[in-house]
Amino acid sequence: MNVKVEPIGIIREYIPDVQLEFNLGDYATLADLYHEIGERLGDELPEAIWNQKKRRFRGPVLLSSNEQLIKDETTRLYDGQKIQLRRFLVGG
Repeated sequence: MNVKVEPIGIIREYIPDVQLEFNLGDYATLADLYHEIGERLGDELPEAIWNQKKRRFRGPVLLSSNEQLIKDETTRLYDGQKIQLRRFLVGG
């Protein structure tokens, strides 16, 4: 299956590609996508947003598809799915 990840906003400072494509197994989950992101980009991502040991994004990074947040690592992905990757900013 082919899944596309689109970095949005400030996260593009760390992932400048407009869109990344990942070729995953037929029954891939969010955990599988994290693994592939770690393999491809893990060494390049700053510790502030990526936990290299756990191969997971840290706190303020959100993934969504069809305007729905994806949090559960067991969430099944589907062929052709487009996932947006954003860094949540807070402050005042």
